Amino acid sequence: MDDGINRARRSRKSSWRSHANVIALRPQSQADCAQRLQDLVTKARVENIHQVSKFDTNYWSIPSRARSSSAGEGGIHFTQEPAVKGTKLPPFPEPFLSFMKAVVTVYDARTVSGYSASQLQTLVAAGRWLFKQFGLRDPDPCALVHGDFERAVRDAQREMGEGAVNIGSKLATIAEIMDDKGIGFSPINWRNPLKRQDKHSFIGPIANRRRDELMPSNEVLDALAQISARTDLDIRDLIAQRTIDLLVSGGFRINEVLTMPRDCLCIENELDDHGRPVLDRFGQPVERVGLRYWPEKGSTETRMKWVPSVMNEIVKRAINDILEITKPTWNIARYQFANPNATLLPEPWHSNSPDDIVTCSQIEHMLGLARRAGDQFLRVNKIPAIDVIIPKKQYQGAKEYTVKGAKLRDIGAALYRKSESGNVLRRAEGKQMLHECLFLIPKFFIKRSMKNGIAGTVTLLKDANINVYLVGFKDVLSIFQRLNCTGPDGTTLRVTSHAFRHWLNTLALEGGLSDVELARWMGRRIAQNDAYDHRSPVQRALQLGNKLRAGQSLGPVAEATLSIRDPIRREEFISSLHGTAHVTDLGMCVHPWDSLPCERHGACFDCAELRIAKGDPRALSNASDQLNKTKAELAAAQAEEANGGVIAGRWVDAHERAIGALEKIVSMHNNLSLPDGTIVQMAKASE
Repeated sequence: MDDGINRARRSRKSSWRSHANVIALRPQSQADCAQRLQDLVTKARVENIHQVSKFDTNYWSIPSRARSSSAGEGGIHFTQEPAVKGTKLPPFPEPFLSFMKAVVTVYDARTVSGYSASQLQTLVAAGRWLFKQFGLRDPDPCALVHGDFERAVRDAQREMGEGAVNIGSKLATIAEIMDDKGIGFSPINWRNPLKRQDKHSFIGPIANRRRDELMPSNEVLDALAQISARTDLDIRDLIAQRTIDLLVSGGFRINEVLTMPRDCLCIENELDDHGRPVLDRFGQPVERVGLRYWPEKGSTETRMKWVPSVMNEIVKRAINDILEITKPTWNIARYQFANPNATLLPEPWHSNSPDDIVTCSQIEHMLGLARRAGDQFLRVNKIPAIDVIIPKKQYQGAKEYTVKGAKLRDIGAALYRKSESGNVLRRAEGKQMLHECLFLIPKFFIKRSMKNGIAGTVTLLKDANINVYLVGFKDVLSIFQRLNCTGPDGTTLRVTSHAFRHWLNTLALEGGLSDVELARWMGRRIAQNDAYDHRSPVQRALQLGNKLRAGQSLGPVAEATLSIRDPIRREEFISSLHGTAHVTDLGMCVHPWDSLPCERHGACFDCAELRIAKGDPRALSNASDQLNKTKAELAAAQAEEANGGVIAGRWVDAHERAIGALEKIVSMHNNLSLPDGTIVQMAKASE
């Protein structure tokens, strides 16, 4: 018996040995996926759009691509864990390593200007969560399936909370690239299930808090107005404050302001419809003031933005002050452009021979460095140090001694390297050289521990400098903290640079500016207007009332309003109509939600309480989508009935009624005889 067992064991061992050299064969479909992955990696390596010196390295250095932004600088670490300074982490194993490099390349090639380094870092971070799903499996990207992506996003959500939304978005990008390139053994077909909570809600405490965070408060606006009028601001605060003045005047993105050309200001006489100059009450021509700038999105040419006339003097003062503050640095930038690898040094040193040697103490005085920082400046910037013998007769002392020094030529070259240079715009976005910019300052100009920055250097004012001015950073106090500007509750005021853009957008909407005009003024697509619309339900209701008063409304309520002859009774009627107005997919709902629930259960297309703004692209798109979907559902049901199936008659009636109502809405939007912005109350389809 024992001999039989032993023979069986020996037979199994022999069988295992015989299978050790067996080569597992892949199906042709899997081999094709592997080949497509290899082709994608080869293409990424050859194109090398990031211009990395070594494609196979585990770290890619990516310069900042956000114009004058200091965010997103750095590089990409293709490691299994997030990079920690001073720690060497294991990279992704192959073939997942090459796969992630190819994914980064494909993703970054989608835009002409390229994504910021922070966006690419988030993409690799999503790859880390995906990599963890392999466990003991081989890290073959082709073997990834839908469930791996689902588990990855849930793991990220458990650890990161709402911050996992960005990870989910990038995981969806990876899945999309895999499906598009045919890399997976089976289609991934995965979408990000995570959404930001209440991001687009217009009602409730969360929406109110979000609106307050995105919009500058009245106290902030009042404080900035007082600060702007001060005459005792030092030049560092003054250039930051004048930047805020421009943001308030035109609703620019911060990087659009900071990359303005030096000749950005345009002043001309305002003309009437007949081409004649418009005169003010004193008989003087009315000026209009515009600012030329590079739009950050959707354009490769400069545009002119005309500011509201009440801001004309504010804008002219801001540009004049900035030109005066930045003139010395502008001269340095022009010199560096004409003399690469050299710079304009302060006098008397610039007039000396480039081969003259200066000591460390002289370097400190020349560049505005702290005392005893000259030696460190030589070491950090790798400037060849030269021993300089100080004779006895020059100083009090018993004997001569030796100090460190350097040639002016080498110092100028180091200052040139420390400076920015070249085109300040992003890839394929246009061309504007550094010396053509308005906001030119020395390196460390904003730093409070230095008087005027490092002489002989040039850089653009950064968005981080403006944000520090407004909110502070670590031990650096904001302007509100330094001037003790507080709100009603005693807390220090704070605001972000982008808040002024949200504020001006909302003011323009309250003033009746159309979506097309607003999108053109702000330099974006019409569909992006909603993200900047922070009117409260009460404010929306007031706008509906104003439309009624101006005769810019149609429908039963508008007709009833016009039939009231007594102005007092008409005003009372209008005031009693709408307490609030809430945003829906098709327009605005004036139902009194605080009094009773909705009886229509979301069937807004056939509701008398729906108000539609004619020409609203978002509402038209949603109505068209609902119409096409409803028609498709009805056609499919009718085809099923023709094949012997049974469908409910009331279901058919409801769909036909919905189609009729949605067709009227779409037709109304496309009616060229009706002015855009007209508020329309649609008649019910059953009437």
